[in-house]
Amino acid sequence: MTYNGIFPATITPMKEDFSIDFESFKNYLSWLKNQDVSGFAINVDTGEGPSLSSEEKMKLLKTATKEISGDSSDLKLIAGIIGGSTENVVKEAKNAVSCGADAFLIFPHATFKGEPQDTTLIYKYHEAIATETNKDLIIFNLQNALGGCLYTKETLKKLISIPQVKAIKEASFDISIFKSVYQFLKNQDKKISFLTGNDNFILDSFSIGADGGLLGSCAQLTQFQVDCLNFIKNKQYDRAKELSNLFQPIIDVIFMQPVSNYRARTKYSLKLQGVIPNDYVRPPLTGIPNEEKNIIYDTLKSSGIIKN
Repeated sequence: MTYNGIFPATITPMKEDFSIDFESFKNYLSWLKNQDVSGFAINVDTGEGPSLSSEEKMKLLKTATKEISGDSSDLKLIAGIIGGSTENVVKEAKNAVSCGADAFLIFPHATFKGEPQDTTLIYKYHEAIATETNKDLIIFNLQNALGGCLYTKETLKKLISIPQVKAIKEASFDISIFKSVYQFLKNQDKKISFLTGNDNFILDSFSIGADGGLLGSCAQLTQFQVDCLNFIKNKQYDRAKELSNLFQPIIDVIFMQPVSNYRARTKYSLKLQGVIPNDYVRPPLTGIPNEEKNIIYDTLKSSGIIKN
C-alpha cells in the first residue's frame, strides 16, 4: 500500500491579527516530523483550509516542502483540495503540485449531496483533478454532519477505477459504515490504502485493519497514535489498548460538542503543551470559552501530558 502510517492533519498557527505565523508553523512541523509520522496533510479542515487564500495555501505547502526535504524526503505531503468550481480546484491542485505536493485529499463538493447520488458527477470531478495533475488522489468519505458526503458503493467502485486514486480517508464517524466500506474495498480487484479519519474510534479503526490514519487528532498526541498503530500491526493488543486509554479521552474532549470548536481546542491544547505560542483561529471560527479551556487543561493534567 502506498499510504501507511500516521498522517497528521496539521493546524495552521495564527497571530493575534489572524495572519499566519509561519515561524511557528515551521517549528510545529519539525515537532511532528520527529514523531515517526508518514507525512503531513496541509490546508485541510483542521488547518482551517476553507479560510485560507490561494496564496497562503501555496506558502504553507512551500514551507512544508522545505521542512521535510533532505533526510525525510520519503515523507508524503498531502494537500487538501476544498470546494470551488472544477476549473478552480484543478488550478488549486496544479498550484499545490508546483509547491511540492505529492497527493491530494479531495473534500466532497457541496454538489455531491442529494439523493439519489450522482456517481457520474462525482467521478468527473475527481477525474479532472487526476488527469490534469497526474498526482495521487485520496478520496474522502465524510459524514454529512461535518459538511461531507458518504459515497455509495457504486460511487466508490467508480472512483477507485481512476488510476491516480491510491487511498481513501474514511470518516463516517460510524463504525458500522467504516466496517462496510472497509470490507467492500478489500474485496475489489484494485487495492487502495485505507486510512481512518474517525477520531472517535481510533483504536478500533486500527484493529479492524486500517493501514493508517489521516486525522485531526494526530495534530497532537502524535507519537502515541503512531505507536498504537504499530502495536496493532505487531499484534501487541494490550499495549495498544494502554495507549488508547491515554489519548482517546483527550481526543474525546477535543471533539466534544459543538464539534466545530475542535480546531480551537486543538490549538489550545498544543499551546498548553508548549508546542505553539498562541491559539488564535481565523473568523468566522472563534476561540473557546473558559469552561472548555478548563476541561482541556484538567484532562491533559490528569493524563500526565502536562505537569502544571
